[in-house]
Amino acid sequence: MKISKNEPILKAPSAILFLIGLMVSIHIILTKILSSGLGTSLFLNLAFVPDDFSRGDKLWTLISYAFLHGSWEHLIMNMVWLLAFGSAVAKRIESAKIYLLFFLLCCVIAIQVQYFFSQESLIPIIGASGGVAAMLGASARFAFSGDIFSNSNRRPRLLPLRKVFTNGTTLMFVLLWVVLNLLFGLISVSPGGASVSVAWQAHLGGFFAGLLLIGWFETPPLSPSGGPGNVDFGEWSGAHTDNNKS
Repeated sequence: MKISKNEPILKAPSAILFLIGLMVSIHIILTKILSSGLGTSLFLNLAFVPDDFSRGDKLWTLISYAFLHGSWEHLIMNMVWLLAFGSAVAKRIESAKIYLLFFLLCCVIAIQVQYFFSQESLIPIIGASGGVAAMLGASARFAFSGDIFSNSNRRPRLLPLRKVFTNGTTLMFVLLWVVLNLLFGLISVSPGGASVSVAWQAHLGGFFAGLLLIGWFETPPLSPSGGPGNVDFGEWSGAHTDNNKS
């Protein structure tokens, strides 16, 4: 399944619509359809609890935690950010299956970073924030090299990792996001009377996972020569001209 490169901004890629639909459905089932007791029990069995993971229990929560949200406000906030930044990333990756794999991998990395700092914690951790943060991190690699919402066939080039910290605009974005995330600190929510949280460490882990890994998952654009390759026209044309000089 391919995601069209020329989709209008308001037409979200299928992978994004799938994730949003799944998370909304799960929230409705847990809060509206199931009884309060059953909903809370299932919720806590799907949330990531560091102490459980330390004992080798509930390994599925490495992924399932990302599909739980503590309130409609929490869910809507994450889905809006996912729609905005996830769509741009999904259009670069093109394959819906590969995008979903990328998103889930970033969610796992995000929660592992959080686990590193709270291995004995009994507080359940929930939310897609780590995965959403990964989309922001991935976007930082191309958002400042052109219009990420352009419908043109020519897309912004992916910034090499070594230039992320030398490009002033990109570096400012990364530093600003990190500082703001640290200032917000721990985000606490309480669904069904249960005390749960989404930690800032998971946000940072997800952000840098997306920043570092996007190059391994995106579909390389066609170069002006007709073959695949992450080469922009200016760089290619200069090299082509030089190679033809006698």
